Parts: sequence; structure tokens; C-alpha cells
Amino acid sequence: ALEQMLRSSAAYLGRGPLPTRAEWRSFVRDLNFTATYPGIQGVGFVEWIPREGMAAHVQRIRKEGFPDYSVVPGGPLMPLSEGFSSIVYLEPMDDRNRHAFGKDMLAEATRREALLEARDTGQVILTGKVALYQEIQAEVQPGAVLFAPVYSQGQPLDTVALRRKAFRGWASCPLRMTDFMGATLSQERGLANVEFYDGPVPSPETRLFDSEPSRAPSRTGPRLVRHLEVAGRVWTAMVEPSEAFYAEMGRKSHWEVLSGGLTASLLLFVVLAVIVGAEGRARRLADQRGEEILATEAQFRALFECATLGMAIVDTCSGRYLSVNP
Repeated sequence: ALEQMLRSSAAYLGRGPLPTRAEWRSFVRDLNFTATYPGIQGVGFVEWIPREGMAAHVQRIRKEGFPDYSVVPGGPLMPLSEGFSSIVYLEPMDDRNRHAFGKDMLAEATRREALLEARDTGQVILTGKVALYQEIQAEVQPGAVLFAPVYSQGQPLDTVALRRKAFRGWASCPLRMTDFMGATLSQERGLANVEFYDGPVPSPETRLFDSEPSRAPSRTGPRLVRHLEVAGRVWTAMVEPSEAFYAEMGRKSHWEVLSGGLTASLLLFVVLAVIVGAEGRARRLADQRGEEILATEAQFRALFECATLGMAIVDTCSGRYLSVNP
């Protein structure tokens, strides 16, 4: 759902001149994402700035009412030789999102990898685990950012070179994973302990979400482990039954369901056995009947060929002779 929302945002951003800040605010408000997609931090636009266009970019943003604006490195990496990025739109512009305004996401390795992959492939790409720029308070959560590339509409996009030529930036969606997963899995969390990890190997460093971080990990209980592809990333999901799950399974109604299921399975087995037996009898009868028909045909052929009288089989519609004896 978020991929589709970001693709819609990218299409809007790629149509003609960039929207004004007020138009973008209105567009995001109409998405109503806080109700439809609870737990996401915002919806933004990360502008691509060619190296030769930096001065014009800064001047434009300052004229929009940000006299102290400048592009700030969002990490320790050296800038790309061809240009920069900057978070220029991010709604709602609350205290957290205001702290991310103007950050060059290409200066941080994990974000850079996802940004360039989205630009060159045209796909919606999710970063690995990152510390969001919005984490300015004590309660720091694991984060990830979803990117959709923005291209000027009407431009050919068949090759990487053409996509780079038409490129304008990225529609983005930062996710505070504890809030996001908590809202997404609100109904399921009561009966299961759920964990998500970035990558195929679970570790404390790659943990994105843990529904019960204070519990001791189970070493003997059942556990479901699955690898999921999520917008270009591999996640590992781990699910364990919770104490509430076992409490629920102890109810009488569940044993009635189990008993009913076993009974239904037994009845189904009997029906299948009868059907298989009937099919076998029908097959044997068909084989026997086929042998009888072949024997009858052989007798008729012998009589037809050896008869002293002339005999013929004729198609009455066309008058054509189908078979004539000697």
C-alpha cells in the first residue's frame, strides 16, 4: 500500500513544474495517510541537485521563506561527484520532520545505496536499518526509509542513462519501525511475539522490531522463521506463540474445533476411499467391456470377409461405400 502511495506521489511530483510547498502540503493532507497508513513519520520529496545547480537550488529555497537554508550532509560520506540530494518537502512539518529538512541523504551509506538503486531501476526501494534524522528525543526507534524515483513525465525511461537524464529526485516515506509495526500488527500482537530483522541473519544489530522486547527468548518452544522480500530488501520474520496464545488454546471451544476437524477429516477419508474404489471398479468394468467389444468386432469382420454373398457398408447421406467385402 505504501509503495502505491509513493508511486502516486512520484507521479504528482514529475508532472510539469514542481508543486509549491502549499500544494504539496495539500496533496499529502488529501492522502490522509495518518489514518490510512498509521505509524509512518511523513511523506516527503528528496530533490536531486546536480553539482552545477547547487547555488540556484539554495537561492530558490531561501526565497521560499527559509533564509538560512543550506544543504547539510546527512552522514560522513564524501559527496557524489555528480551532485547532491536534499529533503525539501516533508509533511507534516512537525518538530521531528523539521530536523530532517535540508539533509543530504546521499552522504550516508545505507541511504545512498537505496537512493541510487531506486534512481537507476525505477523501482520502489527500502533502505536497510537506519537511525532516522527525526530521532531527536530520548525514545529512539529503529528506522527505514522507502524511496520512489521521480522522473519528468513524458521522458523515455527504457535505459539507465535515460532514467538518469529524466531524473528529478525521490518521493520518500520515513518509517519509525516500532510505531509503524505496532499499528500494523495491533490485532495480531496479543497472540504472538513478532520480530523483524533487516537481512537474512537475525542479530541485535539488525533487529527492526520486537513486539515483546522485555521477554526472555524461548529456546524450546515452536518458532516460525520466514525470509520476506520487502521493496528490494530481505527481511527475516520470526513468530512465536505468546502466553496468551496458549491460554486461548486451553479453552473448551478449541478442543471442540479439534474434535470436529478430526471427525471431518475421517469422513473425508472415507468418502475418498469410496470414490477411489468406485473408480477402480469402473476401470475394470470398462476394460472388460472393451475386450468384449473387440471380440464382437473380430467376429463381425470374419463373417463380413468370408461371406459368399456380396456385402457393403454405405453412408446413406452421401452414398459413398465405406467398406466392401471381396
